[in-house]
Amino acid sequence: MADNNNPQIPDLASVLRTLASLAPANPQQPGQDIAASLLQHHPEPPYHPTHPTQANLQPPPNVEQIPSRPTSTIQDQRTVPQHRPSVQDPPRAGSTPPLIDPATITEWSHGLRCITKIAGQTPNFKVAIRKMMADQEHQEKTWQAEREALLKAHAARSDNDENLKSILSSLGTSLDAEPVSAEQAEIELKQLDKRIYRAVRLMVDNMSLELKRLGVPFFGVKPELILPPGEAKPAGTPPPAASSVGPKITEEELLALQRRMVEYLEDMYRL
Repeated sequence: MADNNNPQIPDLASVLRTLASLAPANPQQPGQDIAASLLQHHPEPPYHPTHPTQANLQPPPNVEQIPSRPTSTIQDQRTVPQHRPSVQDPPRAGSTPPLIDPATITEWSHGLRCITKIAGQTPNFKVAIRKMMADQEHQEKTWQAEREALLKAHAARSDNDENLKSILSSLGTSLDAEPVSAEQAEIELKQLDKRIYRAVRLMVDNMSLELKRLGVPFFGVKPELILPPGEAKPAGTPPPAASSVGPKITEEELLALQRRMVEYLEDMYRL
């Protein structure tokens, strides 16, 4: 039970109305609650459950209204493709002249320029040349060691035969088998040389194919640029300097150019 002597506590609505009636009519100073002022002078309109696009969204007074863009215009801009300037292809450079085919080079000056370009444009060129040089050196040492071993065997066998013959002679006996003669030793040496020669020819052929694959001039020259044996060079004028095909040469001249190129590569890439 509430005490009758105590005054009745006013409700919150009465307090708010009293405060509103006592509010000064002066303009609102900075620092006051602007949001509360807007809500006081412009109470929220009643909500009607209509379509969301039909709600009354009028802006408050003294607030500049920003004109809205028509939705149809935005949709039209989305649907109508925008014109974009076409990107033109860059002008094509003039067609570069093709590189000279190493198979058509038959002159040293042209071959030297060609090998310089190939060595600069081929990353593994130096590695391939040095590997070929190392393989060749290894094979040459192997063949030389085989030949020296055979000569030592012949010399040792001849000395052993002489020692054995003198020992048996002192005992009053003789050898039943004939010792190895100098002619037999010479035959064995020639057989070894023939085998080495065949191996050298095979190595040269393989190296020539590898040099041709690498594009080294004078290896893999077109057959029509090599004169047959006994045929003289034509007495006509040589091809012009702008021609990509060299003059015809003999097999001897081609072999000399090949040797010169090999010597040049050995000097360039010798370790």
